[in-house]
Order: sequence, then structure tokens, then C-alpha cells
Amino acid sequence: RLPEGWNKPTFHLVHGALVQKTAADRPSALIRFLQHHSVIWRLSRLGSRTIAQHLPYSEWWHLNIAILQQIRADASMQRMPVLFVLIPTYYEPRFPALNAYMKQQGLRFIDLSEAQGVDRQTMYYPHDGHLNAAGHQWIAEKLYAWIRSNVSFLVQ
Repeated sequence: RLPEGWNKPTFHLVHGALVQKTAADRPSALIRFLQHHSVIWRLSRLGSRTIAQHLPYSEWWHLNIAILQQIRADASMQRMPVLFVLIPTYYEPRFPALNAYMKQQGLRFIDLSEAQGVDRQTMYYPHDGHLNAAGHQWIAEKLYAWIRSNVSFLVQ
């Protein structure tokens, strides 16, 4: 994301601890080429993520859980309430493993993939998968409704 003027941080797990990646962690030129151009590499990555959306499996799953746990810990240290929101993507509409994890951990969680009114034809840019203005409006309306129903959450 450097062309936009900022560096999106990325992380990995080192002996179970969440660590921000550095330039030294960057894969070799061959691996980067395969990541961007190999159909087999892409299919194996997508297959692994698809499995992880249904079963708590894979490095991707454990990395994301570590990130969620860090967010929870940081918020707790500041005595701030935290609300996790799953915004459905065009390509990955459901994430039952995450839903189960959030319930098991007792975390405040809104799974918008299960909300009424998801319209994949009008909420996303075609051939892109990102939310468009209508999609952002839909998300805002759902969050506003949740906040109105859960005002006590904000004043703990």
C-alpha cells in the first residue's frame, strides 16, 4: 500500500506470539512470483482458507485469532468495550468457524452475513468484491440499528 502513502502492517506468528513482519520476512523473488502467478498456489491458498472458514484450521486461522485476541487485550487494558463485526465479502459470504469462536469466547459480535437484506448484486463493485456506496450504506444502517438497541454497551 505504499503507493497510497501508508504501509499496511502485516503479522505472522513466531512460537505462537503475534509479531509484525519486517522486510527480512519478505519471501524470496521466486515465492513472490508463485504467489502472484501460480494457479496451483492460489487454489491451495483458497482451499485452505475455505476449510478454515468452516473448521478452526490452518496458519491463516490461527493468525487471525491471534489478531482478534490482541485487539481484545488492548481494548481491555484501556477499559474500552469492543465490538467485532463480520462484514460479508462478495466471495466469502459466510464464516461459521469465526461465528462459533466468538460465541465460545463470549465476545460481542455482529455477523452481518446472516442479516436480512444482503444483496450481492447491488452492494459490491462488479468483478471486484469490495463494497460500493450502497453496501456501505447497508452496513451503516445495520450498525446504527445495533447501537440503538445496545446503548448500554457503549457506557460500560
